[in-house]
Amino acid sequence: MAWEAGVERKEKPTDFLSRLKEIKGDISEVKARELLGELLQYDLGFTWELLTGGQFKVWPFQEIFLKGWFKKDYSLTVAGRGVGKSYLLAVFILLYLIFNPGAKIILVSSNFRRSKDIFNQMEKFLNHPRCVLLRQCFEQENKSGTKVKIGKDQSGWTLKCLNEAIVKGLPLGGGENLRGERANVLVIDEGLLVSEHIQDTILRPFLTAKLNAKEQAETKEREDRMIAAGLIKEEDRTIFPNNKMIVTSSASYQFEYLYEGLFVPYIDAIRGKKNDKNKEIEKDLSTNPTHFVVRFAYNAPPAGSILDESVLNEQVRGKEHNPVIRREYGAEFVDASDSYFDIKKLHECTVPSGHSPTVQVFGNKRAQYILAIDPSYGTAKTSDYFAMGVYMIVPEDQRIYQVHSYGKAGCDIAEHYEYLTYILTHFNIVWFVIDGSGTEFINGYNNSVIAERNNIKLSYISADLAADDHHEYSKAVRQARNEWNLTNKTIVYAQPFSAPTLRTMNEYLQDGVSAGKIWFGSGIQYQESLYNEIVNGFKLPYQFKDDSDKPYDIGTFLEDQEDWISQTKRQMALIEVKSIGNGTTLQYNIPSHLRKSTSEKRARRDNYTCLLMAYYSSKHYFNIMRSDDRPALNSFIPIAF
Repeated sequence: MAWEAGVERKEKPTDFLSRLKEIKGDISEVKARELLGELLQYDLGFTWELLTGGQFKVWPFQEIFLKGWFKKDYSLTVAGRGVGKSYLLAVFILLYLIFNPGAKIILVSSNFRRSKDIFNQMEKFLNHPRCVLLRQCFEQENKSGTKVKIGKDQSGWTLKCLNEAIVKGLPLGGGENLRGERANVLVIDEGLLVSEHIQDTILRPFLTAKLNAKEQAETKEREDRMIAAGLIKEEDRTIFPNNKMIVTSSASYQFEYLYEGLFVPYIDAIRGKKNDKNKEIEKDLSTNPTHFVVRFAYNAPPAGSILDESVLNEQVRGKEHNPVIRREYGAEFVDASDSYFDIKKLHECTVPSGHSPTVQVFGNKRAQYILAIDPSYGTAKTSDYFAMGVYMIVPEDQRIYQVHSYGKAGCDIAEHYEYLTYILTHFNIVWFVIDGSGTEFINGYNNSVIAERNNIKLSYISADLAADDHHEYSKAVRQARNEWNLTNKTIVYAQPFSAPTLRTMNEYLQDGVSAGKIWFGSGIQYQESLYNEIVNGFKLPYQFKDDSDKPYDIGTFLEDQEDWISQTKRQMALIEVKSIGNGTTLQYNIPSHLRKSTSEKRARRDNYTCLLMAYYSSKHYFNIMRSDDRPALNSFIPIAF
C-alpha cells in the first residue's frame, strides 16, 4: 500500500509505550485507570481481542482503518469485494461508543436492510458467550446480563452504551424521521448508492451540533488566560475532535458523485489543493478538517487473511485488466467508455431526486405500462431471478421509464402468480412481453386459483413480430393490431430469442440508451408527502416476501423498488460482448467469472433482460398504435389504495 500524508493538520505523535516504560514505582488506582484507558485506545486490535475474549480479532491493516476513522474528521474507504467493510464498521461503532461517553452515531445506507445487517453483526458480537466484557459495556435486555438490548422498530434501530453514547440506524424514507436529528458521527454505508442531493441536503446537516460544546468553550477561555500569562504556547492548545463523517463504499465510475464529489476533493484536501467542493467541506466544520482516504484492492490484504484465495484465483487472477475486475475487486474508479452500454448516459437518464416520475407501487390511471417477464424455475437461492419489470410509456416521445421491478430466486411459483396479479390489477398494462420459453408460466397462471379468483385470463398475440423483412414485419404489425385487445387481455407477446434477434435487440437497446429513450424513475423516499401518503395509505394485497423470505413492510418495499433501479443499471454495466463460434455470432452476457459464482448474492442479468425485451417490444406497440385503424384504448382504473 502507498500512503500519502500531505499537508493535513499535524497531530502530536503518541509514543505511549515508551512513556509507560518510564513510569517508576507505584501509581494510584486513578492513574492506573487513566493509563489503561490510554492503552486500550492506543492499541485497538488488542482492545477488541480483549473485549471479545479472543473470539474475534482484527488484522493489522484493519486496525489502520479503525484508527483512521477514530482520528480523522472525514473518511472515505473504497474497498473491493469481500474485504468486509460492513464487518469492520460494526467493530468501529462498538469501540467508538465505548471510548466516547455521550457520543451519538447515526448510521444510514441507501437501503435500511444494509443498516440492519451492520446492527445484526454488532448483535452477533455482543451476544456471543465469550464477549462478556464487551457485553457489560451496553444496556442489558435481561437481568442475567446475557443479552444486549437493541431497540428495533420501523422508525430505526438503536443501541445504547452505559456511558450514554448511542448509535441509531435510520431509514431514509420520506425524510420526516430525520428532521431534527443531530450526530457527532455520521456513517454512510455503501455511499455509492446514496445520491449527492441526499448526502449534502439531508445527511450533512446532522453534523451541525458539537459534542461537549460547553466544555470546549470553557477550555478555550482557560487556555486563553494561560497563553496570555505565558504558561503555555498556542500550539499547546487542546485539540477537540470535530464531528465525523465516514463513508464506505464499493468503487464506481469516474463521472459519479462518489468519485467527483468525495474522492477527488478529499485527496485534494490532503494534498493542500483547493477546489469548490473542498471549500464546502471546510465550511462545514469550525476548524481545518482532516481527511482519511483509503482505496483498498483485493491484492492489498496479506495472503491467508480475510479473502478466499481459491475464489480470487478462479475469478480474478489473469483478468486484472478487465474493467469489471478493476472496479469490483480492484476498488478502482474506471472510465465508463469500456462498457457496451453508455453507463454515463444511464446515469444522466435517471430522474433526479424530487422529480417525477418516481418508482411506483401502483400506476397512474392516465398512464400506460409495458410489463416484461424473464422467468426462471430454479428452486435454489443461487438460481437466476424470476424477474419482472414495469415500464411507463410516453408514446409521443417513444420513451419508456422503469418504475417498478421484481426479482426472486428459488421460491414457489405461487409467489410469482400473486405478484403478477398485483401488477395486472394495479397498473394499466397495455403490452406484456415474456421470454418465448416461458409460455408455460402463462398457461399455468391462467389455470391457477388466483387468476380465476381475480377473473383474469391472458391471451397471446400470435403475429411474428421478429420478422426481418420490412414487408413481412408490416404484415405482422397489422395482424397484431387486429389481435390486440385490452378488454380480454390479448396483450401477451412471447419474445423469441436467437443469436440474430439478440444482436438486433441489444443494438436497439444500445441506441435507445444513447438517444435518451430509456429513463429510470427517481427515488420516492425523498418526496415526503408522496412517501407518507403511500406508507400510511397503501397496503400490499398479498404478504410479499423480500429476498430473505421475510414479510415486506411498505417502507422496505419502497426501498427495494429503488434498489432494483440501481441493480438494473449495474447489470447493464456488466454486459460483455464476445464473438463465439466462427466469429459471426455475438454473445451478450456478464463476465464468466461472475457467472460461475455460487453465492446467493451473485451478479445476475435478469432485470437487464426484462429491460431489453420491454424496450424492443415498445417499438412493436408504438407501431401498432400508429396504425390508422388502431383499436380503441380501453380505460383502466387501478385498484384504489
